[in-house]
This record gives sequence, C-alpha cells and structure tokens, in this order.
Amino acid sequence: MHLPRPVVLLALAPLLLPACRKQEDAAAEAAAHASQEAEGLYVRATSEFVSGKFQEALETLQASKALNPQDRRIPAALGEVYFALRRLPEARAAFEEATRVNPERATNWARLGMLQLLQGDTAPAEASYRTALERSPRDADALEGMGDVALKLGNLDEAVKRYVQAAETGSELARPGLYLRAVELLTAKKRDADAAKLLKEAAGKFADLPGEIHAKLGELLVLGGDLDGATVAYVQAAERTPSAVHWEIVGELKARAGQAKDAEAAWRNALAHGENAVVRVQLARLALKRQDRAAAELELAAALREAKGEERRESKELAALLADMDRKPDALKLLAVVASEPDAEKDVALQLQAARLARDLGDKAVVGSACARARAAGAAACP
Repeated sequence: MHLPRPVVLLALAPLLLPACRKQEDAAAEAAAHASQEAEGLYVRATSEFVSGKFQEALETLQASKALNPQDRRIPAALGEVYFALRRLPEARAAFEEATRVNPERATNWARLGMLQLLQGDTAPAEASYRTALERSPRDADALEGMGDVALKLGNLDEAVKRYVQAAETGSELARPGLYLRAVELLTAKKRDADAAKLLKEAAGKFADLPGEIHAKLGELLVLGGDLDGATVAYVQAAERTPSAVHWEIVGELKARAGQAKDAEAAWRNALAHGENAVVRVQLARLALKRQDRAAAELELAAALREAKGEERRESKELAALLADMDRKPDALKLLAVVASEPDAEKDVALQLQAARLARDLGDKAVVGSACARARAAGAAACP
C-alpha cells in the first residue's frame, strides 16, 4: 500500500525541518558576519579619513559597500572621500545617490548643493540647499550655501543675511569666519556703518567671540569716529586674544582721550608681549608731557636699543622724538637714510619730514633731494 504524496511529505517533514533550519541558521550567521565585517570596515574607513588617508579610506569604504550594499551611510561617506580627493564628479554622483537612499538627511542635500555650485550649476544648487533647509531649517551648511548662491546672483544683502544666519546657527569654530565674510562684503561696498552694526549685534549675542572680531569692530568704529566704542572693542580684543598690537592700539586711543595713566598701562601690557621701539617712543612722549625728562631719556634709550630699522613708521616715530628731545642732528641722520631708500621715495609725509628737519639744520643737500622726491610723489609744496 502506497501513501499519497502529501502524506509522504508530511511524514518526512520531521526529518527535513532540522536540515532546513541548519541552512537558514548558516545563512543568517553568514549575513551577520558580513554585516559585522562591513561595520568594522566602515569604522576603519572613518579613522583613515580623519587621519587624512583618503585613498585608503576610499578603498575600505568600497569593500564595506560590497559586503553591505544596503548601508545608507556609504554613499554620503564616499561623497566626502571623493571630495577630499578633489574628484568632484564622483563626489556629486555619490551625494546624488545619498539623497536617493536617505532623502531626509539634510546634510546630504547641503553637500550636493555645494558640489553643484562648485560645478557652476547655480539653480540646482539653490534647489538642493532649499531642500536641506526644509529638512533642517537651522542647517548651517545649507544657510551658508544659500549665501554663496545669493552672492553669485549678485544679491549682496541676501548673502550677508544668510552668512549671519549660518554664523548664528553654526559651530563656534566656524562663527568668526562667517561674520567676517559678511563684513568684508559690506566694507567692499563702503558700507562700514552696516558692518559695524552687524558686529555689534554679534558681540551682543555671543560672549565667546574671539579677539579678531572685536578688533575688526574697533577698526570700523575708529573709521566711523566712535573712539569710545572703538576703545571698548579693542580692550575686548586684547583681553580675548592678548597681543602687542591690540594693546598698542588701546594705548593710542586712551592717549587721544587724554587718559594718560590708562594709556601707559596699555602700552606696558603691549611690552609684556615683547619689546617694541614704537611703544617705547609713546611712553617717552607721555613722560615728556608730565615733564619727567629722566624717564623720557630712559624710554628713548630703550627705543633706540630695540629699533630694527625694518619699518618706516618706527624710523619716523624715532626721528620725531629725537628732534623733540633736542637731538635734531641724530634725527636727520636717521631720516636722510630712510628717505633715500627706493621703497620710501613715494612716501610724501616722510620726504617732507626730512626736508623740514634739514631746513632747520641748514642742510641744503638733504632739503634738495627730499623735496625732489616729494614733488615727484605729488607734493604741491616743499620747504
């Protein structure tokens, strides 16, 4: 008697199921192993990328993708590596794939927009950036990209607005550069007041802005005639990014305001960063104003000792101080040498300074040569 076929299969099922399960378990184990290996390769590629080993990272990512082609992170990672290798067409193609497999990730759209813009495709780039902002309205890269698009289209105010938005939402590291970029656009169009207002607002929002931002604000305020505001800004710059230059400017502003003690303190702070002949000259002048001749002589001696003769300003300041301290012959010797240098021939102020001093001392030769250079440089009159 033969059993019907279905009955036979049912009878054999208990014998076949263990084998099937073994095959399924083996397949699952192989898949898990492949996934684990792919993840390890992805982590290794990340480390290689961070270390600057871009070609190695590319090869490792490709191996990871071969093991796990469904990994949605791979296209974007490949895009970053291709971009680092300056292989823009491949980078763009990779981010196009990234936007297909992971369309909700704003960064994918922002990076695609950047590559499109680099290749001159402004309209697609703008569309990609807008898509990124739909996904993440505070995406700093997309906001900056929109600024780049606006700039390319000639819309300066929109570009400035977008760079400021990117600065406000982006990282602390990127923030100063974005603000300064917006400021450069405004100052290039002679809109210094708008640039100063922008930086004032930035300083009010972020207490951790570096010294360079405050120094730029100080520069703009000086140009606008707001010396009190400029002094505050430069003090902030000096405290955040201590440097001789910042403290020297604070000293000059304090001196202009008649605050001699504060000016001296600022110049002493400048000297803490290294000797400087010009600062010593300023300290000597303060001493002369308070009629302390001995202190002025000490500062002059320090200035002469530290003078390098490499900067025209240094020579002009030293010569003027020497003349004021009854050492006009020494001042003229210094000015005559500096004024005769080829790169100083068009410095009208220097040539006139030398000519006037030479006239006072009766040195006709220096008067003649300095005046000739001054007239050639555009001076209307000369002693």
